[in-house]
Amino acid sequence: MSRKNLTISVMVLVLCLASPQVMGLTQFLDGSTHNINYKINDDVWVDYQAPGMQTTINWLNGASTCAAVCHLAGFEDSRINIFGGSIGYALSAYDRSQVTMSGGSISSLVGGLVGAFDSSQVTISGGTLAFLLADDSGQVTIQGSDFAVDGKYFGYGKLTSTLGGPCSDEPYGRHLTGILPTGDMLDSDFKIGHDARIVLVPEPATLLLLGLGGLMLLRRPRK
Repeated sequence: MSRKNLTISVMVLVLCLASPQVMGLTQFLDGSTHNINYKINDDVWVDYQAPGMQTTINWLNGASTCAAVCHLAGFEDSRINIFGGSIGYALSAYDRSQVTMSGGSISSLVGGLVGAFDSSQVTISGGTLAFLLADDSGQVTIQGSDFAVDGKYFGYGKLTSTLGGPCSDEPYGRHLTGILPTGDMLDSDFKIGHDARIVLVPEPATLLLLGLGGLMLLRRPRK
């Protein structure tokens, strides 16, 4: 196994088995909305052990964490919206948190990880990342087109676990490609554990066209 793949394997195992490791730590858990456009040289946790707060983080251009090791994580009922900027290690959702990513990058030297765990939801429509994780009942929804799994055209639908156990037990090598609505290319390995899923859906513009096409067929007069 190459050094890069070994390092990713260790990072994946840590995320599959536990909450993120703490380097330095900055927390937001006050129920407010925070617009971040500056560097935070720590892990960033939102609503950790603070249920019901629904703190919101908007990660904007200029926002970043320390390179290679820092983690942005949502817990409980938090909301994290990634519009730009960069994250050094991984972006994760736990508990019932919701994460959207429409820009920015997970910029770890060995490739950025995005994960959905517990009953959380992550929605991706843009940005750059290299590894997708989903475990427990977490869901990652990806908007886009031209999806392929392991080099074979897939279209739209749901990807589930291979073995049905924890994501740490899942085999490596599953690979997902596609084009996101922003024009960013999706080119990511992935692992799915337990009842989690990755759901591939059309981008809103394509969905609208499909709906209009169906409406025209319904309105077409019969001969």
